[in-house]
Amino acid sequence: MDDLTELEQSRLLAEYAANIELWKHDDTLRQQRTGNFLSVNAALVAALAVVASLKPPEHYIGCIGLMFSTFGLMLCVIWNAVQVRNAEYIRFRRYQLRSIESKLSGLTTFQNIYRAFYEVQPIAFEPPIGEFTLKPTAQKPSTMSEGLLPFLIGGFWLVTAVVAAVLLL
Repeated sequence: MDDLTELEQSRLLAEYAANIELWKHDDTLRQQRTGNFLSVNAALVAALAVVASLKPPEHYIGCIGLMFSTFGLMLCVIWNAVQVRNAEYIRFRRYQLRSIESKLSGLTTFQNIYRAFYEVQPIAFEPPIGEFTLKPTAQKPSTMSEGLLPFLIGGFWLVTAVVAAVLLL
């Protein structure tokens, strides 16, 4: 750490700052995608409800329900793949930031985050702050919870497809 030249330290700090911006960008994209995914699915459900409220013949509802559910299922599969990839970008940025912190003295944010959230170790801060310990209910990564959304919504579309197929019989 102390054997780094001023130029090397400057380069590492610039790389650190760039990675923080990229990390924030990746996280913002993830949140926007989640919002878009939920909005599109809500619009599909609302449109299907409007069609059903018009009381067309059952086979029309079956055809339209099958089309909507197929689209909804495809959307869930694609969204899941995109979110898995995005989670890996975010994970990579954390590794990159921890690597840079290990080379620069005084930077510990991402090393502390890793120890607190992934190794579930308490992190001691200077008084009067005290110690941070992750609550047991928060130990499951949020990306795992978010990862369930396409499966839950996909389950809804699968049930909708089955009901629509029955209406076509």
